[in-house]
Amino acid sequence: MSTDGSRRSFLIQAPGRDRSSAGAIYQSAITELRGDFAGEQCRWWSVYHGLSGGEPSFRHQSCVTGDGIEIGSRTIGSNGEIWSFSLASATSIIRKPISASIVKPPEIPVNGWLDQFFGQFDRSSARNFSVLLSGHASEMIVRRRGAWTGELTRRPDGSLTAHASKPGGYVSARIAAGGKAESLTYDRRPTRAAPPEIAVNEPAETILGILCRWVGVMPDVMDAGRHECRSENGIPLKVRLFSRGTRSDFVAVQIDRSAGSIEDLLPPPELLDPKTWGVR
Repeated sequence: MSTDGSRRSFLIQAPGRDRSSAGAIYQSAITELRGDFAGEQCRWWSVYHGLSGGEPSFRHQSCVTGDGIEIGSRTIGSNGEIWSFSLASATSIIRKPISASIVKPPEIPVNGWLDQFFGQFDRSSARNFSVLLSGHASEMIVRRRGAWTGELTRRPDGSLTAHASKPGGYVSARIAAGGKAESLTYDRRPTRAAPPEIAVNEPAETILGILCRWVGVMPDVMDAGRHECRSENGIPLKVRLFSRGTRSDFVAVQIDRSAGSIEDLLPPPELLDPKTWGVR
């Protein structure tokens, strides 16, 4: 959990979660390399590596002391060059007894925060819609309720991700293929201008009898991208996702323009219950 007065966020992850994906494999292994930071010796561990076109690309490493303290981290490209922006190292280490209260997670007012977070909802907005998009053995549902946009994605392995956002924050959750809750994230921050949408040099398409034009909606992301073919009033009729050499396409098969409710945007109710995560 983090808070700096203007931003408040927290992430809850289930223990033992496998974070591997099509673009990154999490598989820890100790190496023969050694480091020295803050006057301490450490061994470099390979934590995860990226994949591009099925081939290893970058490698992320952590340097860990003999008693388990991470004091250094770095990312190494496929050419063996260390990415300078990825370097981090400890400047000092203090070993001493500490009270349990220091490491115990704080009380997280999930439900109260959620009520406040989603309190303003314009049910009369002409921008309300729900669109079902079909992909390869997967599907995506995109919903808009006033200023809020919700997205639920079911992947070929059966896992599910639910994400709801508006200017100023988002809530996101993930469920593993077997139905186990994996993670829940809340983030609130000062409202700021959204990144510009960039026209994509692809021909317009007609889907479900509606003309759409391509835009790029993640212009400031280095290793991933998202293109959407949107109707005149902003409905995504085709979504194309890129991530480290992989690509997924989703095409609209059904549109619903009814008002709906704010609950439609939220992750499954059980994921919003602190008891699911053992927080209370």
